[in-house]
Amino acid sequence: PTTGPVTMFVVGITTEDGCFLSGRSSRFELGHLYPLSSRDMQHDTSPIAIATGKMESATGEGQGSGGGDVAASDCVVTYGRRSTPGSHTTASSDDDDNNSSDSERSMHCLCKFDSGDPFNPKDLSIEDPSEDCIHRGCTGPGLWHCYVAVFDGKDSVIRVDGYEEPKRTREHYGLAASDEEDDDVDNPMNAGKCVGSGFLDGLTIGSDHQFDMSLCYGEIEGECGQGAIAELAVFKGRMDESDIEKLENYLMQKHGILSVEEKKEFIARENSTRTKNHPLKIESDLQEDEWKKQANALIDQRRPWNLVGRMPLRVAANHPSVAWHRTNDITGAPVRISRIGAKSSNGSSDW
Repeated sequence: PTTGPVTMFVVGITTEDGCFLSGRSSRFELGHLYPLSSRDMQHDTSPIAIATGKMESATGEGQGSGGGDVAASDCVVTYGRRSTPGSHTTASSDDDDNNSSDSERSMHCLCKFDSGDPFNPKDLSIEDPSEDCIHRGCTGPGLWHCYVAVFDGKDSVIRVDGYEEPKRTREHYGLAASDEEDDDVDNPMNAGKCVGSGFLDGLTIGSDHQFDMSLCYGEIEGECGQGAIAELAVFKGRMDESDIEKLENYLMQKHGILSVEEKKEFIARENSTRTKNHPLKIESDLQEDEWKKQANALIDQRRPWNLVGRMPLRVAANHPSVAWHRTNDITGAPVRISRIGAKSSNGSSDW
């Protein structure tokens, strides 16, 4: 087991919200998670994010407990309980036979886990991490990307296709800042400061560590989401930026993903061969992603439509419910279109 900083590389796709990977038995997540806008929550289009657990205060009361004179670094998590150096902990005889060190055995997640009884359903909802344990980027789901995540507190970084993502907090989504003190866990000023301070004790691939959010968690047009991972790599420590770029370029070339700069060059070459009246009008990745989210909201919205700004018709026309030509987002294979626009009606089209 290790703590941050940690550097992760993932080449993958999730068509809607989903978790690419996490720790084996504790939160160390990378995925499209934790929306802060009602639009992203409704349409399962959360931005790429990383989140981890963290070492809590010595009192074991959780965040903001205030407490104690013992530093958090002096605390260990022992079989779901908190203890401090010098405190007595009784272990079973089975533990004596375990060859692992005390520090390895102590790194256990404090999240509640209950597999559930299908004949006696319970509320198994899991509490989301506080904002100081989450670092968000901007890019939403829906395309193959090369993701890089550096779990390193305030210096955490998310890169997508060779480009460092702008950091997004509650403040960027128009949510009021906390009126509490500066050390409040949900204050935007503290966003992401504890990312990487939890334990990475192995990998859960294709889900979070409690199997609550899988890679195919989201839903669109009444169908479950889809997802795939082509390759992943995890390194202990914070890699130099030059090394990150080398591995990024290798992975993108290997899996046929264009970097941000390569996309700009491609568009420029295409437009040089086209007439002035028919240019290839493609904006930045973040703008295209935002338009895609707006198209989802527009098509689900009832009349009268409340539009702010403009959106290219090509983006709305490519929505799965109205597109005449579709391909599978994961494989690229053609998808047979049975009807256009029909949702709950018996007609061939609602449009």
